[in-house]
This record gives sequence, structure tokens and C-alpha cells, in this order.
Amino acid sequence: MQHGTLEKKNNSASSVIPNPMNKTFNWFCDNFMPKIREKAEEFWNTETDCRLIAMFDDENMLFRGEEFFVTRIKPTEARKKQNDDDILLKLSKESVQMLLENSLGSNNKTFSLENLTELEAKVLTEFNNVLGKSFMPLILDESAQNNTLKNRYNLLFYLKSENGSIGKLLISIPAKLLAPKEVEVTGYDFDINAYAASTTRVDILAGTSKTTLQDLKLLEKGDIVVLENSKLSKMTLKMDGETKTIRVNPDPALIVNINGHGGNTMSANTKDMWDTIQVEIGAEFEKVKITLGELKQISEGLVVDIGSVYENKIDLKVENKIIASGELVIINDRYGVRIDAIHKNEKTIAEANANSIKPAEQSIDDDTDSSNEDLDSDEFDYSDFDVEDEDI
Repeated sequence: MQHGTLEKKNNSASSVIPNPMNKTFNWFCDNFMPKIREKAEEFWNTETDCRLIAMFDDENMLFRGEEFFVTRIKPTEARKKQNDDDILLKLSKESVQMLLENSLGSNNKTFSLENLTELEAKVLTEFNNVLGKSFMPLILDESAQNNTLKNRYNLLFYLKSENGSIGKLLISIPAKLLAPKEVEVTGYDFDINAYAASTTRVDILAGTSKTTLQDLKLLEKGDIVVLENSKLSKMTLKMDGETKTIRVNPDPALIVNINGHGGNTMSANTKDMWDTIQVEIGAEFEKVKITLGELKQISEGLVVDIGSVYENKIDLKVENKIIASGELVIINDRYGVRIDAIHKNEKTIAEANANSIKPAEQSIDDDTDSSNEDLDSDEFDYSDFDVEDEDI
């Protein structure tokens, strides 16, 4: 999509898939967060914040490959031999580092999960046990449990210490042990303007042009590449695979005079026809940080002042490979790029990709002797296009 407002990639009314567990999220917030916060502050003797971030069915979905310190807790004495009913408390390595620093005061030590001492492991296990016991009043009596439920509630909490360190706490509880209430969230008014100062990263394209392989090979520092397909008042914003033309205020400070600058020209005695092949070259800024407020203005078609973007380095790309970098300039009524760095390896690869049809030339030369014998008089004859010097 080149113009108009940003659109969804499908025709569905919403990309959000409702989850039945969403209705119980607030119940877990009300019943678990206060207990975790209280017990953490009592145990570690330091101010600790706790937030429930997510609740999901598959605990491996987000944390496959991560390391945790795990403690298993039996909900009742009668279920000591039934591992399926265990309550699992898992501390991430960041939580382990944060909590043991608070407890043991070893600010310069890195606590490795693989090399925990016996004392360190006991401290962490005891903390998990304290948390587990605080949840026991919420566990149903065996007579009230629904044994047909086989899933688990997997709760992800973030723990934050008073010094700003953050770690994860993952709690996994069999669904049959709990009876969370479904809490409908009402009266919540989402205000997008509250996130206007939040930032994201986008790509901004200044324009494109056509150049020959010969000119591509001759690029040097200090050269200026004029972007023939560019307009001073417009650029292209690209985000998540979608593009949109944006209106910008050009910066007069970018104007340069190139009187008498004719640019590099091909040598008149060049005989390699493949050097005349034209390729597209594009100019794209490095990832640009932009606020959601500016992005909203862009989607509404307003002229956006992106003066700070002009100071960013801009890359010249061929075949999605960066061949050179430089600074944006204005040449007459077009943008251009003054080159200050050549990426030789990438330029060579781009030239090779654009020149991928060259083997056909080689095959003509190699087979000249054998193929000429079989040519009929009405077949294509390259000699028809020979040019005499006097005709030039």
C-alpha cells in the first residue's frame, strides 16, 4: 500500500482473539499480587513491587530455553505422591541475582543457577515455600475440586526491587485447585493520547534513482548521488511491511551548489555492454525513532517536521544491500546523498547480483566456433549492429 491510511492486513474486524482466562485475570491480580508483595518484603527486608503481566495455558510458549530456579510445593499432605498436582514456583536467573544480592549483600558477585551454593539454594527454596504457603487459603478442599480440569494456570509476575532491578516469577497451579471468579472489566476508557510520547522505530526512504553498473563501480567518497525519484516535500515511511507517503518540511540547510558538476560518465571506449545495465538504487535512513504521537499525525496526513531525521546517517542500497553511506543533501528540486563511506563487500555483491545475466555473454563467446557452422542466414546476426567510427 503506497497511499492512504494504514490498513489492516486482513478483513477481520479485530486481530484480538478473546481468551476465556481474561475474565479471571483481575481475580489473580487481587488475590496473588498483594501476597507476593507482602511476603517478599518480609522475607528480604526490602521494598519490593510485584505486577501480574500475563496468564497463559502453555508455560513453555514464552520461556522455552530460559533458566529458572524451580520449587515444587504439595497443596495438601494427602497429595504428596501426586506430582501432577504440584504448585510450581519458578524464579528467573534475573530474580535469583536480584534477591540474593538483597539477602547476602554481594553486589559484585554474579549468582549462577548452575553453581549455586547449598546456602543460596536453601534461601531461594525457603522464599518459594513462604510464597506457596500464602496461597494455601485459596486452595479448594478436595471435595470441592473439579478433577475433570487438566489444564494449569500459568501466571507471569515481574518483581522489582527498590534499586530498580527486575526479575520474573512464574507460578503454575493446577486449575482444579482454584475457583477464580470471572470479573468483567467495565468503565475502562482507553486513551491513545496517553501513549503519545511512547516511541517506536520505523524506516524512512528519501527516494530512488537508476544508475548503471559502470557508475556503481566508480562510486567514491565525496560523490553525490541524485535521487531522481524524490520530492522535497515527501518521503516514504515503512513499518511492519507497510509503506505510506508522508509530507515533510525540507531543511534549507541541506541545499548544496554543484555548478559545473557533471558527475562520472562512462568511458567512450568501454566495450563491456553489461556495464550499461541499469539498476535501482535507493536511499534509506538508519532506523528512525519516532513517537506514537508523530505516527498518528502522519496517518492523518499532516505535514510532519522531521528535522532531527535529517541528521541521521542515510544508506544507499542496491538489491537490499548497503553499498554506501553518507548525508542527505538537496540538489535543485531533488534529494541526493553525499557519500562519505563505501561498503566495498556489499557493493561487490550488489554488482554481482545485478550482473547475474553476464554468464549468457560468456556462453556466446565460448560457443562461437561450433555455433556459427549451424546458423541459418535468417537467424539474428549481431554484425547488423556494427557501428563504424565515422558514424559516431
